[in-house]
Amino acid sequence: MSTNFCDNQKTLIEDGLYTKYDLSKVNEEELISVIKSGSVDAYCPSCKCKSVFKISGPEWYKLPEGAKDIPKFGLVTVHGTCVRQNIDSPTNKCGQDLFVLFHRSSDDLVKIGQYPSKAEMDFGSLDEAHKELSKEYRTELGTAIGLFSHGVGIGAFVYLRRIFESLVEEARKEALKEGAIDDAEYIKARMTEKIKMLKDYLPSRLVKSAHLYGVLSKGVHELSEEECKDKFNLVRQAIHLILSQRHEEKEYAKISGAIK
Repeated sequence: MSTNFCDNQKTLIEDGLYTKYDLSKVNEEELISVIKSGSVDAYCPSCKCKSVFKISGPEWYKLPEGAKDIPKFGLVTVHGTCVRQNIDSPTNKCGQDLFVLFHRSSDDLVKIGQYPSKAEMDFGSLDEAHKELSKEYRTELGTAIGLFSHGVGIGAFVYLRRIFESLVEEARKEALKEGAIDDAEYIKARMTEKIKMLKDYLPSRLVKSAHLYGVLSKGVHELSEEECKDKFNLVRQAIHLILSQRHEEKEYAKISGAIK
């Protein structure tokens, strides 16, 4: 199954390997704008932080002046360079390379390789908030990221789903302690409704977009590989929202305690 071609941030950075893009309704100018120009935000292994990579074709693949087409078949190499200033030499740019390799055939484009690896860049992007996870769930998050980076959808999603559901369960326990929800009603509810019922215990951004998480009410046997790949980053962002809120609350409590 092919997915629609999207912006370069999603195509080059967020999507896992072996994602297939449908080019049947994409003209050459649109294709070039995604894989040959612009910039993306990604973790830089050299800078050890999030940075901006300027996208361009490698020297051996640049289009001749005035050309409008790129090869209809074969390998397509996308090159990006980190533009952050070098920490050790502020007058120079970092220059870390990013290469993303695609194979084009007929109306499809398939992502088949990346350097630095998606797993390396994704692991590096984990921030302080992720330390709020238990050791068990940090391990499972690593497994999910690793599977997704290698093009595995359902397996990666199941690990991510376990983490998300555990965080929602913690919010439920807190709400029950304070008598804020009817547990019998909560148990019967689907995930979308559960998130809304816990609106005072989960990040507001997550609650406002609760309708996007209906997929989490489906049984594993109902999930398709493509659906899991498509929703992976959505659920991962939700996990990060919850962990970030928890981390900020703890940091605020520390500061407040110190002031008192």
